[in-house]
Amino acid sequence: MNQNWRDDANCIGVDINVFFLESNLIPQEIKVKLAEARSYCDSCTVQRQCLQYAIDENVIGIYGGMTVDQRRGVKRSLGIRSKPGPKKGNIFHEVK
Repeated sequence: MNQNWRDDANCIGVDINVFFLESNLIPQEIKVKLAEARSYCDSCTVQRQCLQYAIDENVIGIYGGMTVDQRRGVKRSLGIRSKPGPKKGNIFHEVK
């Protein structure tokens, strides 16, 4: 998959930790963190490409506005088999 779409992502320069949920968060903290991540995704012109990348590559984190569990649900409903194990992806550009 051509990944030139990354150059147009709203998340360029955003702290990558915004898009990863720590396991020790309480439900209210998860809700706040998801809202922050999705604030970048919801208006992004390449949201669909980002989501497709996450589904194809089985990465962890919030991509295209969806969590790993949400993407698993989509894949299951579409009958798509996952690649072995999620991997932590980094589509975000470093802040210069």
